This record gives sequence, C-alpha cells and structure tokens, in this order.
Amino acid sequence: MAHGGRAGEGRETFGRARRGALPFGAAAVASLLFACSGGVQSTSGDGQPCKSVADCPLVPPDGCSARACKGRRCAVDFTAAGTDSATQTPSDCRRAVCDGAGGVKDIPDDLDLPMGGGECVIPSCNNGVPALTPAGVNAPCFGTCHCDGNGACAGPGCITDTICPQDPVGCWVGKCYGCEECSLVNVPAGTEVFSPFGDCKALLCDGNGGSMTVIDDKDVPDDSDPCTVDSCVNGVPTHAPLCPPPQTCNQGVCSP
Repeated sequence: MAHGGRAGEGRETFGRARRGALPFGAAAVASLLFACSGGVQSTSGDGQPCKSVADCPLVPPDGCSARACKGRRCAVDFTAAGTDSATQTPSDCRRAVCDGAGGVKDIPDDLDLPMGGGECVIPSCNNGVPALTPAGVNAPCFGTCHCDGNGACAGPGCITDTICPQDPVGCWVGKCYGCEECSLVNVPAGTEVFSPFGDCKALLCDGNGGSMTVIDDKDVPDDSDPCTVDSCVNGVPTHAPLCPPPQTCNQGVCSP
C-alpha cells in the first residue's frame, strides 16, 4: 500500500509538469526576469535571449547599473552601494551615490561648496545645506582693500568715480574699477565740450583725451550794440554797421 502511494504521488507530480505547472523555485526565476527591467540584482542570465550585451535593454545612464548577457540571457548587474553616480549636480553640498540596488540616492557632501558671492563671501556646507556667509571687515579683497562685513569690498581710495581725477575740459573721465584703481577713459572724438560763447569757434574732443578748436560760424558774438549786425565770417567775429552811410543809427533806428 505504501509503495503504491509513492507511485501515485510520482505520477501526479509528472502530470502537473506536463500540464505546464511550474516546478519548485519558479518564483525566484520570475524575480530575476523582472530584474532585467530594473528590479532585483541579477548575477545570472535569466531575461530575454541574447547573443551579446547589445541585444539587452538599455539601463539608466547614472552608472548604477549595467546590462549584461550571461548564459545567452539578459541580466542587470548593480554597481556597489556608495559608488559615485555618473550624474552629479555641482556646488549643491550633495553627492549622488549608487544604492546597491540600481538606484541613486543623495548624501551630504560638505566639500561640494556652493558658488557665487564674490571675494567678500565665504561659501560653506553644513551637513548638505549650502550657505554664503559675509567675510569679516578685516578680510582682504582685490589686493589692497578690505571687506565691509556685509559681503561687499570696500577700502580707502577709489570707491566711486567721483574720487578719480577728472578732465576739467571734459575730454576724458576717471573711472573706478575694483578698489583704489582709477582708469582714464577718453571721450569719443567730435564730442563738443564747453568753450567761450560767441567766439565763432567750437571746442571738440579729439578721441585721445585732448581737444581741438574748429570754426563754428553759428557761434555768433554779441557786442550789445543795437547799431551793429553781429556775425561770423570763416571763424572771425564781425560787427558790421546796421545803417549804411550816410545814414546814422540811433538805438537801432536808421535815419538820413
């Protein structure tokens, strides 16, 4: 009876196999098939058929997984946990690393300092949180200057253009760059600057920081005499009589 029972059990097992029932361990195989699309790590080929890695599905470009062809089946191998990811965001006080299961996670990186702020701002990270802190008032900046304690560079000497020398004629201007550094900038050629009124001349900048005098017959003089006609002739002031001889002029009125 016992022997017959064992034979029956064998026939039943064989029957299940013929009907397509999965044998013991099929759940593990199914998990490994899922691994080919980013599931659990695979160390053997259990995915779609392949002849080379090129036949297998692509994986994310973060460097935390790699496609493989093992035993003519596609597989996915995962990079070790803690390995730097191939995709990083610079200067955010964070570091992207592989989690060992094909994913990516961020961890604090206090050496990945934030950018910006200038010479009078100190960048730092505090457990993955970026910060920009103003430097102290004695911190140097731009060589001979010092920080003002609020993140800006200050110091003696040139801070604004008004401290730099200026051309009294107006054909060059002093510009302040950085700290204590004045630079002279020439005014464009042809720019008219102040010149005496009514001399039949104009004063123009020459573009090299100097000036030049040119004829200006529109710069008519005024001798305040109502009995003369003021004009410029080729740059020369003239005051012709208002009344031709023998007429005489009296307060701008001609009489015989």
